[in-house]
Amino acid sequence: MHAKWILRMTAAMVLSAAAGSSAWAQRPADSAFPKANFDTTCAPCTDFYEYANGGWLKDHTIPPDKTSLASFGILSDKNQDVVHQIVEDDASLVRRRETTAGTNDWKIGTFYMACMDTAAIDRLGMTPLAPELRAIAAVRTADDVVRAFGERGAGGGGRGGSGLAPFALFAESDPKNANDIIVSANQGGLGMSSREDYLNDDARSVKLREEYLDHVARSLVLTGETDAQARADAHAIVGLETEMARVQLSRVAMRDPNATYHKMSLAEFQQMTPHLDWTRYLEQQGAKHVTTVNVRTPAFFTALDSLIPATPVDTWKAYLRWHATSGAMGSLSAPFRAEAFRWEQTLTGIKEPPPRWRDCTAATNGALGEAVGQAYVKRNFSPAAKARAAKMVDNLVSALHDRIEGLPWMSEATKQQAVIKLEAYLRKVAYPDTWRSYATLSVKTDAYYANLRAVSAWNTARNWEKVGKPLDRSEWSMMPPTVNASYSPSLNQIQFPAGILQPPFFDPAADDAVNYGAIGAVIG
Repeated sequence: MHAKWILRMTAAMVLSAAAGSSAWAQRPADSAFPKANFDTTCAPCTDFYEYANGGWLKDHTIPPDKTSLASFGILSDKNQDVVHQIVEDDASLVRRRETTAGTNDWKIGTFYMACMDTAAIDRLGMTPLAPELRAIAAVRTADDVVRAFGERGAGGGGRGGSGLAPFALFAESDPKNANDIIVSANQGGLGMSSREDYLNDDARSVKLREEYLDHVARSLVLTGETDAQARADAHAIVGLETEMARVQLSRVAMRDPNATYHKMSLAEFQQMTPHLDWTRYLEQQGAKHVTTVNVRTPAFFTALDSLIPATPVDTWKAYLRWHATSGAMGSLSAPFRAEAFRWEQTLTGIKEPPPRWRDCTAATNGALGEAVGQAYVKRNFSPAAKARAAKMVDNLVSALHDRIEGLPWMSEATKQQAVIKLEAYLRKVAYPDTWRSYATLSVKTDAYYANLRAVSAWNTARNWEKVGKPLDRSEWSMMPPTVNASYSPSLNQIQFPAGILQPPFFDPAADDAVNYGAIGAVIG
């Protein structure tokens, strides 16, 4: 599913003068445009940016645990404070045994407590990862390598349960027929963020590759390898990832919906990649009734199929060991977490790790998003606020309809089609009408890594269950506390979570002029 995320910079420019708005209740009349944010010593006709933002810029500095500071980040922190209170309250209920095991409150509190219990996590060291590393050590043949690609998917893969595989398979709506849910296959396998990081020759990229190689080696030492073995494995891993990067499409090319649409039968996909047993892989994922695949990057899969027998098994084993470790470092003991942060510092320049409660609040929201979201809107967003925001969306759609009708350069036939598309917009405002059930998700009080694996397995199963079924247009892709908005061209839908429908972007107590000038600019 291709979704176009509404650019934060657009809203930031519109709302920069409102960056410091306070809470909803009992705000002064000028709260939408706080005078303290202005620099009235600067002439607006000379430097309007400084005039509108100078006061705010002087009063705010980037905290050491962040890489930037803006209206979106400030509101995200405020929303996270609300979510933090929710998870802390639920954790207290669990500790006092005042909630029933298996309820949303219990699962939220239990998941959060397990994440916060760093003493228990540190005592375990790398023990939670050990069974997986033993399985990788047992790999002997190229077919064993392919089998290993799928073995983690049932309990630790990402979207669609790709696990340790250097590719991603997942269910999504057909880009050219959104009502159908099909399987898509996409390139993957890199430890750095883009192919350019491996291939560019500029000084920054060369330095980043050196840092990445050191990071891989240090991480492998934490799993028990000697310094010499870890260094050798790191070179082999980066070499293999570089070969994968060479055959990947660039980020720009991946944005072309036609260049990434190659729908074929599963049998044709198997014929194209004889070393990759797709029937077995899909069985490992628990995927059923798969007959059609959109292979987004055929050249990548053809090249990967050749790399499997051409690459030494020991190199593949090192690669698997590294990616198993890399994906788990944030949930393991202190040395692993420290190394993960060290790499984050290299990438972002961040000076300090955020407090543990921030990480655990975000992790809980990520794992149980709609359960947390339900509590969030109960505390922080009224049905009346949702109704007003929805009315704004309707009014803006109506205004756009009138503008289309009045366009002198557009033919009547084109106007008719534009209006049909406009009126078909699916408008999702604030939060879902029906909340997702987490009844089949199990979490434990003292097993954070196991909880993450359980959540991944649950999401994997949920994703694969969609194959062959009609698209559920009521499903949200963002959680209620999220500070963002989106438009999906393929689904023709817009989403505005409750998280962005907060001051300074939206205020149900504010004048219409303020709201239309702020969130209205984002909606439009």
